[in-house]
Amino acid sequence: MRRLSLSMRLVLIVAGAVFLLQIVAFAVQVTRDDGFTLGGIRPSFARQVASLTRLFDRLPPVRQQLALDLLNNARFDVAIANQPPQADPGGVLLGWSARITAERIAAEGVGFDRIEVSNIRAARPEGGPLARLVGRHLRITIALQNGQYLVINPASEVDSYVYGGILAALAGLVGLLILGAAVVFVLRETRPLTALTENMEQFARTAVPRELDERGASDLRSLIGATNRMQHQIAALIRNRALILAGMSHDLRTQVTKLRLRLELMAPSPGRDQAIADIEAMQALVEQALEFAASTNNGEGGRTDVAALLDGMLADHPQMSWAGHGPVRLAIGEAALRRVIDNLVGNAIAYGQRADVTVSATESEASIAIADRGPGVPMGERELIFEPFYRLEGSRSREHGGTGLGLAIARQIVDRHGGRIGVTDRPGGGAVFTVTLPLAA
Repeated sequence: MRRLSLSMRLVLIVAGAVFLLQIVAFAVQVTRDDGFTLGGIRPSFARQVASLTRLFDRLPPVRQQLALDLLNNARFDVAIANQPPQADPGGVLLGWSARITAERIAAEGVGFDRIEVSNIRAARPEGGPLARLVGRHLRITIALQNGQYLVINPASEVDSYVYGGILAALAGLVGLLILGAAVVFVLRETRPLTALTENMEQFARTAVPRELDERGASDLRSLIGATNRMQHQIAALIRNRALILAGMSHDLRTQVTKLRLRLELMAPSPGRDQAIADIEAMQALVEQALEFAASTNNGEGGRTDVAALLDGMLADHPQMSWAGHGPVRLAIGEAALRRVIDNLVGNAIAYGQRADVTVSATESEASIAIADRGPGVPMGERELIFEPFYRLEGSRSREHGGTGLGLAIARQIVDRHGGRIGVTDRPGGGAVFTVTLPLAA
């Protein structure tokens, strides 16, 4: 499973916190003593309205005023009207709440066609911020059997209960807006960190410093500044090392050439021939060391058809077999890829008498396998052989020659181009070195 980036983790934390907050608020809103009653009145209040309707249906007009005097209190404002007041359901959301309220009253035995529920806009809203935000109060009008109308204005306690579903929906919408704003700010704050990561990955491939603007939080700006300075220091160290190696190589080459000329002028003898062989080995070591030093700075791009390259290498390596393949273009320069394959093929021929090369490709990368029939590589030394100057004892010993830098150079080049290299056993004996590199875009 792929690990999440810091920005995504922060986004998930913020989203989770807001989501849990909404769940808690929703639970507080809808969890009441009478169960889930989102967007409507309590069943007890609906029964009271139905009882009032049945009472006034049976009361004669002379007793209605007395009943009104008895019923009007802090919870109810009940009146009898000869004409129905103007309906005002209050839009889509409030209209939905009004319909649910009417249905609950009708469920208590009052005809639905007799009920009209309105959300009346208050002329001067009073109360807390939520009351002022809603700015309406509930009004229930029921047609009586005598042609009059019973008008009930409940107290604000019922209003807040009815409007709870609306407020919950608004709270959810506000929560989503807050979440979106939080995500934007989190991504904005972590963008310099993402750019810093990409910059360091590019520097690891090319060793070319590229400064980033110092922005973001104070500690992040300090980190970016330190990273910019570190890149320049590392690049300077690499340049200085290259200059030192170039100077040393020039002097060594000069001295080796002088020694060889002196030996060539000497009379032939076994000691002279051995000395010349030692000089040649020293010169090869110097050349390989310089190549290794150069490869650490070699991050050049390119586009090379490995199949065409292998076709051209058959003449240089008679002991190499290559079955052929269609065009496979890799994201690496031809000189760098040739150096990698030359080193691996040379090793396979030196230790296993021949090199069998195959190429396979996927949608994003290709693998080059170089197999030999040599003694193989012990499991515990399959990483060590890619270290500079490391050579196996016994089966792959110094008697085969070499400087111990060929595999190190190959790994340096492959790593610089975003690939990987490894070794496994070959069925039937031998070793298989596999180089995997990304395909060219």
